[in-house]
Amino acid sequence: MKLGAQLATLTVGTLAAVGIVYLPGDDPAPAPEQFVTTAAILDAVTTTTVWTPDPIAPALDADQHDTETITAAVPAIPDGLGYQAPTTTTTLVPESALCGMWWVTATVAGWDVDDLPTLDRVLYNESRCISGLESSTGDVGLAQLNVATWAHLWEADGHTTDDVATNPVLNLYYARRVADEAAAIGWCEFEPWHGFSGVYC
Repeated sequence: MKLGAQLATLTVGTLAAVGIVYLPGDDPAPAPEQFVTTAAILDAVTTTTVWTPDPIAPALDADQHDTETITAAVPAIPDGLGYQAPTTTTTLVPESALCGMWWVTATVAGWDVDDLPTLDRVLYNESRCISGLESSTGDVGLAQLNVATWAHLWEADGHTTDDVATNPVLNLYYARRVADEAAAIGWCEFEPWHGFSGVYC
């Protein structure tokens, strides 16, 4: 009697089923049983695929992306001054401005836009808009700050009178500090210049 039995396997994941299949015309009479171990079946039908790199769990220490650091260029400012949070300010300089070249610098140094027209007249009358001047009466820089009266402000910050005389940002910054000192005691903020070079209050 011819046995037309075939070993059929069905693989789903790692599961396997095995059975005897009889072909048409075969006599389904019992045949001597032959046993195949599960291990032998799995060895025959199981394959292992190794992914490199593992697509599910990539190595965490691998450099997955290009990295770069961009540091914006920041202009140098004098010691003692710091940058505030970035803001956008539009400063319109009128054609009538006498020292218009210093308006933007003045806003950087802390002056309000509303103060610029008066500050403009102060700078023109005091120094004709020229940085670095020192007068015979002991006044220095664009705003002609009086050294005898106000040097304690910049000396406390570690600056010299020469620094304040020749650096326009420092000079305008300490001019703002002088104006604040005047306002703190109830004066008009331009009182330190009022009557000396013009009428500002």
